[in-house]
Amino acid sequence: MLPHIDVGKYRLSSGESVDTTFLTLLIEHHKKATDLVKLEGAKIGFGELVKLREASQKEYKAEISTLEALQKSFL
Repeated sequence: MLPHIDVGKYRLSSGESVDTTFLTLLIEHHKKATDLVKLEGAKIGFGELVKLREASQKEYKAEISTLEALQKSFL
C-alpha cells in the first residue's frame, strides 16, 4: 500500500504526473493482486474455481502489460 505521505504528494500533483503516479499505483495494485491470487489460489484444486483462478491471473497480467505500455508512453 502507498504510504500516507505519498498519498499527500499525489493529491497535490497535477497534469501528467497524476497520470504517471496513478498508473504506477495501479500497476503495483495489480501485481499484488496477482501475487494474492497465486498464493490463495494455490489452495484451490478443483472445478470452476481453478478456471477462475487461471483466468484472473491471465487478466491481471494482460492489464499490467497494458498499464506499463501506457506508462512508457508518458515518459
